[in-house]
Amino acid sequence: MSSKVPYAYLDTNVILDVIRGRKPESISLMEKVREGKIKACTSGFTFLELLDKEQEYALVWKMLKDGYSFDAILKKRSERNLNDKELDECFRKMDSTFTMQYKKHMDFYYLSDAGWDKAVELMHKLNLTSNDALHLATAIMAGCDLMVSSDQNLLENAEKVIKVSTPETIDKLLATISKENPLRKLTVASLKDF
Repeated sequence: MSSKVPYAYLDTNVILDVIRGRKPESISLMEKVREGKIKACTSGFTFLELLDKEQEYALVWKMLKDGYSFDAILKKRSERNLNDKELDECFRKMDSTFTMQYKKHMDFYYLSDAGWDKAVELMHKLNLTSNDALHLATAIMAGCDLMVSSDQNLLENAEKVIKVSTPETIDKLLATISKENPLRKLTVASLKDF
C-alpha cells in the first residue's frame, strides 16, 4: 500500500520566503513539493498579495534612495507612486520568480461563489483578516489536508477547521499524516460546531 501524499495549502508568506530566499525551512518545503513528496496549492489571490509586497518593496527602496526618512516611508508606503516601468518590473519579477517556476508543481485555485460564502462564514466564526479568510476558504474548498503558514494568528484560527503547520514543523506533521490510513479521508470540522 503506498503512502498518502499530503495536499498542502501554502500561504503567501511561505512563498514569499522562497522568492526572497529568507527562510531555509520554506525553501526545503518547496523542494519537497518539486520532488512530489507533497502536493501543494495556493490561491490565485496569492499572486496579487505577492505583487503587492513586491511593489511595496520597490517603493521603499526607491524612497530610501531618494533620501526619505524611515518615518516618512512608513507614512507614505501605501501611496503607490511607481512609474509604468517600475510596475512592469515588479510584475515580471513575480511572474518569473513565482508563476513560471512553480506553476507546474502547484495548483492555483480561484474561489467560486460557494468559496466566497465560505470565506464570509469563516470571518463570522473566526478571528481572521479578510485576506486570511480567503486563503483558508480556498484551502477548504480545494480539499487540502493541511495549511502551511508563518502567520500565528491564521494558524491558531485555522486549526479549528484544518490541520496546520509552520514551515519549521512540517516534517513532524508529515510523519503523522503518512502513518494515517490512506483510505481514511481527513474530515474538516464543521463551523457550526463552535
